[in-house]
Amino acid sequence: MVDPTATAGGTPTSISSGEEIKPPPIPKSPDIKPIPTLSEEVNDIRTRTANIVAEHIIPNEKDIYSGGDKSKSLREDIRQEVKKENLWAPHLPEEYGGMGIGFIAHAYMNEILAWSPLSNRLFGVIAPNSGNQKVLLKYGSEEQKKKWLLPLIEGEMESCFSMTEPDNAGSD
Repeated sequence: MVDPTATAGGTPTSISSGEEIKPPPIPKSPDIKPIPTLSEEVNDIRTRTANIVAEHIIPNEKDIYSGGDKSKSLREDIRQEVKKENLWAPHLPEEYGGMGIGFIAHAYMNEILAWSPLSNRLFGVIAPNSGNQKVLLKYGSEEQKKKWLLPLIEGEMESCFSMTEPDNAGSD
């Protein structure tokens, strides 16, 4: 049976009952075309982000998920590439090692990061760390920033978020 809603490269995909329909794979070197209404800077961020995600993260997802020394080495290599390309921590100001880009530029970057569930962590912008970093930036003392913010930015520690309400064990 041919499902007219399932396509691969614009051609209907033949499936049999119960078979999962998978979207076409993201190309190894994606052809990210500039969006004419965006600045040259945002288009450049999109292109550099796409190259790292498509060439370094997606092909290595299985090895990264497997854990162990190879996974650790791959993650570190990718983080170094991200930092070399000045794409680390897009949500943070430059004085803290981030990109210092605004919301719209970050949104277009996130469009590309969404290609892999591993991308955000490898670009230094993963919840809850990114939100906690913003809170520490705005409200933290210099001592708190030194103790908690800087190691979070460097990826040396993880953070958490917890919420409670009176007379309840959590949030409802």
